[in-house]
Amino acid sequence: VDQWGNHNDSYTEQKGDYNDAFTYQGYWGIGNKSEIWQFGDKNDSYVYQDGFMNEAQNEQIGEDNWSEIYQRGEFNYGGAGQYGEDNWSIIDQKGLENWALTFQNGSDNGSIVLQDGWRNDSYVDQFGHNNFSEVIQKGWFNDSEVYQHGGHNASLVDQDGIDNNSFVSQHGGHNGSEVYQEGMWNGSDVYQHGGWNGSLVLQTGMMNYSFVDQHGHSNTSYVGQLGMGHGSFVDQHGDG
Repeated sequence: VDQWGNHNDSYTEQKGDYNDAFTYQGYWGIGNKSEIWQFGDKNDSYVYQDGFMNEAQNEQIGEDNWSEIYQRGEFNYGGAGQYGEDNWSIIDQKGLENWALTFQNGSDNGSIVLQDGWRNDSYVDQFGHNNFSEVIQKGWFNDSEVYQHGGHNASLVDQDGIDNNSFVSQHGGHNGSEVYQEGMWNGSDVYQHGGWNGSLVLQTGMMNYSFVDQHGHSNTSYVGQLGMGHGSFVDQHGDG
C-alpha cells in the first residue's frame, strides 16, 4: 500500500504463513492511519509514516513473526500487538510527542523501541519467559515503562537527555534489568519480585535519582552514579 497526502486510511488482513505486508504513507501527511492484521506464522509487517498525527497498528497472531513501524514527525502513535512465540517488534520514532506501545504475549519474544525527540512515551508489556525489551530514548522529557511478567526476562533502557524517566517492573525469577541514563534530572525506578533477579543502574550527569525495590531471595543490585547532586535508594526484602 502506497499513499501520499492527508487523512488516508489503510487496512490489511492476511491469513496464512510467510506473508509480507508493507504500508507507506508519506510526504508529510496528516492524520493517516494504517492497520495490519496477520494470522499465521513467519509473517512480516512494515509500516512507514511521515508527518503529523499519524497512527499505525500492527497485530500478529502466530509464531516467528516480525513487525516494524517507522514514524517521522509529531504526535504520532505506533502500536504493536503480538500473540505467540519467537516474535519481534521494532518501533522507531523521531519527532515530538510520539507514543509507542508494544504488547507481547508468549515466550522468546523481543521488543525494540527507538525514540529521538521531545516528550516521547514508550510502553512495553510482555507476558511469558525469555523475553527481551530494549528502549533507547534521546532528547528531553521522555518516559519509558517496561513490564515483564515471567522468568528469565531481560530489560535494557538507555536514556540520554534532560528530565527523562524510566520505570521497570519485573515479576518472576532470573530476570535482569539494566538502566543507563546520561544528562540532568533523570529518574529511574526498578521493581523486581522473585528470586535470582539482578538490577544495574548507571547514571552520569547532575541531579539524577535511582530507586530499586527487590522482593525475593538471592537478588543483586548495583547502582553507579557519576556527577553531582544524585540520589539513590535500594530496598531489598528476602534472604541471600
